[in-house]
Amino acid sequence: MGNLIALDWGLSSFRAYHLDDRGSVLQRLSSDSGILTIEGDGFEQCLRQQLQKIDGVASETAIIASGMITSRQGWCETPYVTCPASLVDLARGLLSIEIRDYGKIWFVPGVNQISPDPDIMRGEETQLAGMQSGQGLTAILPGTHSKWAQLKDAEITRFKTFMTGELYAILIKHSILGKTSGSSWSDDFFREGVRKGFAFREENKGLLSELFQVRVQTIMGAIPDEFVASHVSGLLLGCEVADALHSGFESAGKKQIVGEERLARLYKMALSECGLDAGIVRDDLAAIGLFRIAGKAELI
Repeated sequence: MGNLIALDWGLSSFRAYHLDDRGSVLQRLSSDSGILTIEGDGFEQCLRQQLQKIDGVASETAIIASGMITSRQGWCETPYVTCPASLVDLARGLLSIEIRDYGKIWFVPGVNQISPDPDIMRGEETQLAGMQSGQGLTAILPGTHSKWAQLKDAEITRFKTFMTGELYAILIKHSILGKTSGSSWSDDFFREGVRKGFAFREENKGLLSELFQVRVQTIMGAIPDEFVASHVSGLLLGCEVADALHSGFESAGKKQIVGEERLARLYKMALSECGLDAGIVRDDLAAIGLFRIAGKAELI
C-alpha cells in the first residue's frame, strides 16, 4: 500500500499521485476539476470524489497538496516562504485542515522573493523541489506565467516571472493580429520570430512597435496569415530569453525545461536559436517534490 497521496491542484486541473514509501508512483489521476470549477466550500466534496477513484487510500494515508489550491481563491491559503527557500523551509511552512475519514490534508506554501526583484510563485516551488540541482541549475517552467529559477543544493535561490503565455493568448484571441491568424503552425516562422525577439534589446527595438510590424508584414505578404501565431509566439519567446539572460540567468549552470511536451519543445527550440542548450525533464516533478517535502515534514 502506498503511504502518500500527492495533489497538484491548479486553476484548471487536478492531478493526484499515489506514491509508495520509496516515492515511486503507483497510480496517477488527472481531471479538469481545477479550483475555478468549484463553487463555495465544495473542495472537500471534490477531493472525496477524486480519492474514491484511487486504490488503497486509507485513513492513515498522508495527503499533501500544492498549487493554486493553497491560494486565496483555493481551499487553504498558505503564507509565502521567502526566497532563498529550501525543502526544510517548505516543510516548516505547511498548514493543515482535517476532514472526516481522511484525517489531515497538508498544504504547501508558495514562495516569494524580495530581492533582486519582488516576485511570487505558487505551485512551481513543488516542481522545483522535485529536481536534482546539485551545484547549480537554471530551471525554466513554461506556462501562462513562465518562470526561470536558479537552484543550488535543492534550494530555490532566485526566480523571475514572465507573462509570455498570457500575452500570447491575449494577442491571438483578442487583438488585430489574431483576427488574421490561421491555425497552421510553422517552425520556420517561429524560429524567425525568436531571432527577431532575441535581438530587440541589442538593436534598441521595442516589442510594442515590432508587434505591429507583424500586422504590416501580413498585409505586405511577407508573413502568411496562417503563420502569424507561429511568428508572434517566436517573438515573445525570443524576448523572454533575452530578458532572462539580461537579468543574470545566463551563467547559472545547466538549463532544464519543465513542462508539457509541446511547450517544452518550443522552449528548447527557442533557446537553441539563441545559442543555448537545455534539456527537458519529465512533467511529474510535482509528485517527486511533494514526496520530498512530506519526508522533510515527517509525514511519511
